[in-house]
Amino acid sequence: MYRKETSEKSPLRILERSMHGGLGPGNLGVVMARAGIGKTAFLVHVGVDDALRERNVLHVSLGQKLEHTLGWYNTLLDAMVQATQDSPYDLHEGVARRRLIQSFPDHDLSPEKLRKVIELYSGALAYQPSTILVDGYPWGDTSVENRTRLAGLKAVAGELKAELWMSAQTHREQTSEHPKEVPPPCAEHLDMIDVAVFLESQGNHVTVRLLKDHTNPTVADTRLELDPVNLCLTGKR
Repeated sequence: MYRKETSEKSPLRILERSMHGGLGPGNLGVVMARAGIGKTAFLVHVGVDDALRERNVLHVSLGQKLEHTLGWYNTLLDAMVQATQDSPYDLHEGVARRRLIQSFPDHDLSPEKLRKVIELYSGALAYQPSTILVDGYPWGDTSVENRTRLAGLKAVAGELKAELWMSAQTHREQTSEHPKEVPPPCAEHLDMIDVAVFLESQGNHVTVRLLKDHTNPTVADTRLELDPVNLCLTGKR
């Protein structure tokens, strides 16, 4: 079964140990990478992992259709079926029971819009998320209004005692190779970020580097090597 055979090998377990326990309720974690490196796959991995640990997950996809995000979940779950020989139906249904996907055609997400989505599902399905995933947020907007929106989104997660993970796209001209500090566009919002990880393409794998670990002054040198398709461990770390 997934939880017995795979959970301890998950890159998320290794990151949690590096972060002295994980992200934590009400906190904001950001996964950063250039376009096409694996930000969505990382968020989906968080969603699958939490759903299979019986935690409710709300995945908010900005600028993408629902089918696109669902395809990422199916790809990861199919890979897990091959690795564990689990029942495809049981694995897919186990995630579907705990995960909701909400997609919007644009990249605008206000705290009010997020609250309305949560209230809708709470009223209709008695559903309250323990994990909120936001993919496609425009971090490059450094305006006061955008900082207020980010603070508001984090406040919504805090009210629910939910973990909030968001993706952020970096750009080659602003990001050094193998960064050791949080690069733009997230550097401008560092005071609101509790945990930051950076994904980097390295040949036939993707490396995951922990760049911020809450208020810990010394960040563990975590360099996981993951499969570029499903972000499962390649065997090296």
